[in-house]
Amino acid sequence: MIDTTTGEIKLDCGVRIPPLWMEDAFQSSLLASGAVSLVGNAEFHTFRAEPALISGSLFAIGLTFRAGLLCKLGLTLMHDDYGTSWDDWSEAKELQRKADHDAWLTSLLGGPPPHTFPWGKVTSSYDPKGGCSSILLSYL
Repeated sequence: MIDTTTGEIKLDCGVRIPPLWMEDAFQSSLLASGAVSLVGNAEFHTFRAEPALISGSLFAIGLTFRAGLLCKLGLTLMHDDYGTSWDDWSEAKELQRKADHDAWLTSLLGGPPPHTFPWGKVTSSYDPKGGCSSILLSYL
């Protein structure tokens, strides 16, 4: 669930991801168990967390912290229908994932993306060069 008033994401397991979450709080959370550090430098630190259910749908979760505060949260629907590796990837499957992201956001937020709120922005995109679709929450 995405709380439109606060920008908080609630996972079905009860974990809450608030905007401007402190990296230290993330590191000590259940979500950090099994998380992999993808990028780490003086300004940014990006993690890939274990997939989790949000409103009944399974998502891959990426978190980017800037100067210790959550600035971006990426979500990608996971299902065998979209493929399980590059061996069974297709643009058609990825475009279907994008359409499913848009439908999911519409059901939660009342209309198709993008959505702008006082706490940030929610977008849905397909990157043809990277071959992936994702939902991005960008916090102010």
